[in-house]
Amino acid sequence: MRARLPVIVIALLMCVAIAAVWMFPRSRGAARSNAGAATAYVPGGTSSTGGAAVAGGARGAGCAECQKRECWNLIDGCSTLQGNATEGAAQGTPKSALCDKMLECARRTTCDVPVSIQCYCGQTDLGSCLAGKATGACRAAVEAAAETTDPGTVFKRLKDKTYASGVAEPLLTCETRGCKDECVPYYR
Repeated sequence: MRARLPVIVIALLMCVAIAAVWMFPRSRGAARSNAGAATAYVPGGTSSTGGAAVAGGARGAGCAECQKRECWNLIDGCSTLQGNATEGAAQGTPKSALCDKMLECARRTTCDVPVSIQCYCGQTDLGSCLAGKATGACRAAVEAAAETTDPGTVFKRLKDKTYASGVAEPLLTCETRGCKDECVPYYR
């Protein structure tokens, strides 16, 4: 029993440390992770912070800074995706491009405010959405990024980082929750 006590204490301390890192502002890690990160903007076209495309023109400097501070671990996600979609209507398309398209659609339509699932479901209730009656402004982009049109699978893949949808959705959530005042609407 005495041998297990230190292991339990260590495990408990690790859990507390992980929770503290997650709950407190991420600005300390952002400075280290994004040192020297470049941001390129093309007026009227697409732009990119790391690998996350932003279409429709330049965002305000406050939005870019907030993204670096609050979403530092997510902003380069699209560029890290490897390979092409293996299923769905966009089969053969690079996953990074599908991720960028999902982000672009959500940012252009602001469908992700207050929650990103509205980009897929629209104003349809969750039960109807899961029954295949999604009406979201970015339904096609979300389905392409999730590599499926099956609503239940789409929902699962919004949290699976091996799919473009699972990389784009957490960034959208971070932007609308952590940077709403600075970023939304995206193209001020």
